[in-house]
Amino acid sequence: MLPPETCEFCERALELTFHHLIPKKLHNRRYVQQRFDKDTLQTHGLYLCKDCHKTVHQLLDHKQLAFHYNEKEKLLQHPQVQRFVRWVSKQQKRVKR
Repeated sequence: MLPPETCEFCERALELTFHHLIPKKLHNRRYVQQRFDKDTLQTHGLYLCKDCHKTVHQLLDHKQLAFHYNEKEKLLQHPQVQRFVRWVSKQQKRVKR
């Protein structure tokens, strides 16, 4: 499957990175392996621009991402993620941070 042409959050056509919905740093932890199968760990993710990807990791730690925000819809319900995506979607170029 080919990646999308735009960020799955802000819909801007920028270089995209793959965001694992269950962070790779936790893949070898027993409590993660018991909850998620290997295929889910490797393929469950989103293609995000660097701005959106960086913001997600600034707002949420790995355990929060793995256990509470492991779906696109759940991430987009987070108030600070919502606010950022609303703002950044109006920006033309990559935001320098």
